[in-house]
Amino acid sequence: MRREIEKRLYTQNLIPDFRGDVLQLVENLDKVINEFDDVAHGFYLEQPDIPSVYHDDLKELVNQVCECAENLAFASRAFFKDFTSVRNYAQKVYFLEHETDKTTAKLLDAVFASDLELAHKLQLRTFLREVSDIADLAEDCIDQLLIYVIKRDI
Repeated sequence: MRREIEKRLYTQNLIPDFRGDVLQLVENLDKVINEFDDVAHGFYLEQPDIPSVYHDDLKELVNQVCECAENLAFASRAFFKDFTSVRNYAQKVYFLEHETDKTTAKLLDAVFASDLELAHKLQLRTFLREVSDIADLAEDCIDQLLIYVIKRDI
């Protein structure tokens, strides 16, 4: 889809002043989607044993990350329709990314305070960080999107 958008932007000379920003936006969104795919594939391959005591917090973390990415998608759509709402969605992304950091820290504290084997703790740490890294990537993307908004405002 990214390549088709790129092709149309150039061959049909669509939005020539912001073509580069739009292409970068699409590539950034693609990175977030790919990161979701990579993390899911890692869970599929390794099938980590996640003790039930962590399930609720892990579900909370996954929901926060998904909501963060969803607000990035909303902000990206708003870029083409309503600049003011991009900033509102950006604030939600920033808030949710911060919440994922707190939830991840809470989970890591609990995992490393547990009686699990060190290898198990390290595997869980890796997966928790990979999940929370998606929110970090969404935050990086929203930073760039806000720059594009400023450029369009000028």
